[in-house]
Amino acid sequence: MAKKFLALMLTLLFMLALTIDLSSTASAKTPEEKQAAKEAKLQKKRDKALLKVQRKDNIKKLMEWAEGGDVQAQLILSYAYATKQRVPKKNRKVLAVEWRNKAAEANEELAANFLPIEFYKKEAPLERLFGLSACRSLIGDYVEQNFDDAVRWGLLGESEYDELSMAVVGAAYYTGRGFNQDYKKAVEYFKRAGEEPIALYHLSDAYLNGNGVDQDLKKAKFYSDYMNLVSKAKIDKYRAKMQRKKDKKDAREERKAEEAASRKSSQPPKEEQPTPTDQKVDEPTDDQPTDQKVDEPTDQKVDEPIEQKEAQPTVYTPPPDDPGTEVPYPFYNDDGQVN
Repeated sequence: MAKKFLALMLTLLFMLALTIDLSSTASAKTPEEKQAAKEAKLQKKRDKALLKVQRKDNIKKLMEWAEGGDVQAQLILSYAYATKQRVPKKNRKVLAVEWRNKAAEANEELAANFLPIEFYKKEAPLERLFGLSACRSLIGDYVEQNFDDAVRWGLLGESEYDELSMAVVGAAYYTGRGFNQDYKKAVEYFKRAGEEPIALYHLSDAYLNGNGVDQDLKKAKFYSDYMNLVSKAKIDKYRAKMQRKKDKKDAREERKAEEAASRKSSQPPKEEQPTPTDQKVDEPTDDQPTDQKVDEPTDQKVDEPIEQKEAQPTVYTPPPDDPGTEVPYPFYNDDGQVN
């Protein structure tokens, strides 16, 4: 029995040693692989340091643009002060209000709709706001359409690896609006832009027509289907949020109406008081003869005071909000028109 147990233990130890040897052999790297891994680690460290410097430079540009009257820059700077992103600590709350008020004076509609609904409950990184500003300038949403401004904001966000900014810069190269037309550069930016619908739309068109890439109808269909899938998911999410917002508003208005009706029913009715009249009732005097007949009451009805009904409170029920069918990232055709 002891011999069998000893043999089993030796077998297990041999198998364990063999497994460790195989794993170490599989994980062993060649000198070239080790050098490549070292270079990748150093490059990542350099990129991180460069990004830190770039963010400091970008916030300086943002302040300069805001002081120069750029409404989108003023709103982003106000948001930066409100959320404590890359700005001095002194007078943050005051400056946040001042910059927002200044922007609202110039473009009240943009100020009211500047922050997307997806960032109502979480903080938006500034590079994403750079990309949104680029997209607004590209399609003329709440601001005048300006391709130079779209490129300016796009390059600012692209320097911080924002995917929407990359898609806008790629669109500028692809259409020749803001840059000289360069399909190959455009495709490079689109492939770096991830799941941004603008990039997917143009990639589909590039493969369909062979612009900057070899013509490939299968890839064109793939990117087109991918764009529709991503866009539908974003639209559905947007609509669901708008519907929840509408339901909450309707419930709040209904509750206010019920409270107003409850207060009215609980109030005691007011006592009616006769209204005074200027007519004097003739009273008998000593000078009048005793045989004078006193006018007896007749069947004629005396005008009674009109009962004044208490005005019913008018409850205003606003029309239901339209959950909206707006695509979060609109697309445009080769003529620059939004589809």
